[in-house]
Amino acid sequence: MYNPFRKQLRLLQRIRTLRRVMRVNDALRLILTKNIERDTWIYLKPLGHSVVIRSGTTDLKCLEKVFIAEEYRLPFEATPQFIVDAGANVGMSTLYFANKFPNARIVAIEPEKSNFDILRRNCANLANVTLMQAALWPDHQDLEIPNYDVNKWEFRVDDRRGRPSDGEQVTAVTMADLLTQIDAERIDILKLDIEGSELELFSADTDQWLHQIHIIAIELHDRFKPGCAQAFYGALTSRKFVQEINGENIFIRLLN
Repeated sequence: MYNPFRKQLRLLQRIRTLRRVMRVNDALRLILTKNIERDTWIYLKPLGHSVVIRSGTTDLKCLEKVFIAEEYRLPFEATPQFIVDAGANVGMSTLYFANKFPNARIVAIEPEKSNFDILRRNCANLANVTLMQAALWPDHQDLEIPNYDVNKWEFRVDDRRGRPSDGEQVTAVTMADLLTQIDAERIDILKLDIEGSELELFSADTDQWLHQIHIIAIELHDRFKPGCAQAFYGALTSRKFVQEINGENIFIRLLN
């Protein structure tokens, strides 16, 4: 049975939650225009400046996951110098890391064009952040984002394997490419939210680069691609590590 009082109460609770990280007028604008996809500038208190998100998309859920639930808060002591944010979406996790670790160099990778455009706007003033419109993959393949009807943070990448493409073509970038680009022997934090591509990434030649990673923050997507968790933990079988979980993210600190 429809209960207007309960609906109003949920609305007030939602506003109260959003007020933790933004101004009340921004929270109201987002809630009242939630079904209209348009750019909205929001003053984000943890950062001390404004960011842009698209109303009517999953951008707000991403913001909440990162800045309210703090699902990328590290459970391990670390002073990272190099961070790779693969699956950066519109930049919320990149902004979070840049704010927490201002002396770190960050490479943010996002394959989908509309997400990348917002990512670029949100990170435009961050001198320590390098942006790449690409998909993290174990080798150099012809990749595409098929025309799935999915939310903005659920775009998935597929290997074309010579098939005619009806989706958005994407450049593949490997772990070797990244290590060369940042001119480093180690990646201190490798954040992976790559919508199932962890299956391919951890199924091939991980011995060539896994020893150069200190901390992994990963969301597994077996609901999209069965076998993601098996591939990930299979790649870790010969290595000592400790694990913590925060929200949807699994944190691994490699010990060897």
